[in-house]
Amino acid sequence: PVPIVDNRYNEDVLSIQKEALDRAQKIELNGIKLTAWQREACILGLKDIRGRYAWSTNSAKSELIIVLQQCLNKKGLWLVDQAELMYQCSERFEERTGKPCGYIGCGEYKERDNMIVAMVPTLYRMSKKNLNEFLKQFTCLFVDEADHSKAKSWYTVGLSCPAPFRYSLTGTMPDKKYDKLKMCAITDSKII
Repeated sequence: PVPIVDNRYNEDVLSIQKEALDRAQKIELNGIKLTAWQREACILGLKDIRGRYAWSTNSAKSELIIVLQQCLNKKGLWLVDQAELMYQCSERFEERTGKPCGYIGCGEYKERDNMIVAMVPTLYRMSKKNLNEFLKQFTCLFVDEADHSKAKSWYTVGLSCPAPFRYSLTGTMPDKKYDKLKMCAITDSKII
């Protein structure tokens, strides 16, 4: 068999990956202790640089996003669909890390530190030029509730983001093959 060589990633990306894998061995969040399987899931995602997590509801997907971003220690964009979730995720990030978290949605934009939780409908309404310019700043993309990727807005925003580190999380895998393919296309990854 011929080995497959993945040339998508430059030395900077591979250096970030190496440092993130080192951090993943010992990272902890405020208020919780990571289980062995949570740590292993983080490490698997970091090893592949991209990943899709199909975990059940209430299985600590938010904490996984926070751990991945903290291990990578680069600017992250966390996509959500509702205002309530945007505020909840921002608060959870601050609680678990002790660091500020920005958000964009509901007519508000607060840029803080290395993480921004953004409502997809808000980003989708930006002009293509402004959206592309905004998305250039992110090294990490986290697609929460990734089953929404079948919607044009989610698909467009997800594919427009050039972040090399890309992770999608869902508790509900789409039923239709075409919808699954759209969700897979955003992160270009395997299921973890």
